[in-house]
Amino acid sequence: MGAGLAVILAGALGLRLVGIDFGRPYVYHPDEWAIGKPAMEMVRRGDWTPGLYIYPSALVYAERVLVEGIHAATGAPLDTDVGPGPGGLAEHGVMNFLQEQFGYVLAGRVAVALLGAVTVLLVFLAARQLTGNAAALAAAGALAIFPAHVLHSHYLTTDVPAGAATALTLWLALEARHRGWRWLVLSGFAAGVAASTKYNAGLVLLVPLVIHASTLTRRPTGWRGFLGLSVAIVGAAAIGFIALTPAILFDTRAVLDALALPALIYTRGHAGAEGDAAAYYLSVVGPWLGLFASAGIAIAAVRRSSGHLAVVAFTVAYFVLISIVVVRFSRNLNPMLPFLAVLVGVAIGELLRVASGARRYAVLAVILVAGISLASTTVGYNLSALRPDTRTRALEWIHANLPPGSVIVREDFTPQVEAPYDVGFAGILSNHTMDFYRSIGARYLVASSAEFERFTREGWEKGFYARLLAMPSIYDEGPGATATGPRIVIIDLWSR
Repeated sequence: MGAGLAVILAGALGLRLVGIDFGRPYVYHPDEWAIGKPAMEMVRRGDWTPGLYIYPSALVYAERVLVEGIHAATGAPLDTDVGPGPGGLAEHGVMNFLQEQFGYVLAGRVAVALLGAVTVLLVFLAARQLTGNAAALAAAGALAIFPAHVLHSHYLTTDVPAGAATALTLWLALEARHRGWRWLVLSGFAAGVAASTKYNAGLVLLVPLVIHASTLTRRPTGWRGFLGLSVAIVGAAAIGFIALTPAILFDTRAVLDALALPALIYTRGHAGAEGDAAAYYLSVVGPWLGLFASAGIAIAAVRRSSGHLAVVAFTVAYFVLISIVVVRFSRNLNPMLPFLAVLVGVAIGELLRVASGARRYAVLAVILVAGISLASTTVGYNLSALRPDTRTRALEWIHANLPPGSVIVREDFTPQVEAPYDVGFAGILSNHTMDFYRSIGARYLVASSAEFERFTREGWEKGFYARLLAMPSIYDEGPGATATGPRIVIIDLWSR
């Protein structure tokens, strides 16, 4: 068993490290700036106030420690200022880093990858509380190779760390059934840490509370003791959250305003990421994990032990939470994925228990096919990360073909063009008109499919991009066998 677990953990870490320096020396993921830049600013100022609370502060603080160490060792710049570009535009976007700052982001990515592998270990420990060693290994193996978890373990974002915290919360709560009430309080604290990593992951507080509630009839202390421990669990969660996001106390309005922004986006819509959220998330989970996890839920409902009920309660509640809004992103599944993996272990454990003879071999064959299917998808993701990015290739073309000093306007998800060009950044090119770009002397517009393919409904944005893409392009390349990333299109406004 020990050797098997070691192989799974080594494989999990390896999968999460392959291609982790994608984009070097450019940072192409659109959300890593929200962790990396506040950390750099704190080091530059010499304080511990992120100032940005789109995400809570736990991962930002961890990144701050890494940035401080790397800055001391290399002297890499900490500047995050955005200078002026032509016509009052900014010179670059908020998600862009200086090339010398790539090491800061890479260190954070490695830390997230390590947490992803640690989550696999926590899944094994939690699943072992509900099933046997073999099934616990299957649960760990499922998370180790699950595509969405491996993919997001490559990014300096809060999603995989939040999953590590929810998995820790579950394991501590399950241990409390044998070790006593103090472990439930520790589980509550871990739930607070989860909320301080990704706000909605705090829903995992349900886990220690469900386990606590399920033991009420066996407690000689009655309601008074029950309420006292309930308060202790919730209080520990509050301490865990405040310890790593202390701004909730001294800059409450900023944190609440930051919480209101994603709530507004998720309920009102975000072009290109809208639709039936429940169906979308089920498609990301996929047939194999979905099949085994559904079987695990059914088995847990029949067994109705405190541990089984706690796993199902969070899984269902969290899935409902992320499915009732119109905006959906695959990363939002990560706090729930350790629970799905544990349910996979529950299902496999039961199948192996009741099956014998030829049926047992059939079960093992299905497990093997499922594993190969998941692993092949994951390996495909990793191989894609090893290919050059379309934005890097487009930047090479720009330097080889466009005259120095040209005025270039670009949008998000495009090559990070710098000197010797006069570069303006528009966020989304449709924020301005063609006449505006011509009036500021822009010659070249650089567009990305990550923006122009978002707009499918009739409106200004769709019309603008239809007109833009109807113009003759001097460069047009998308992903393929030799490159990954968005399609990049360059238009010469001076062409006739």
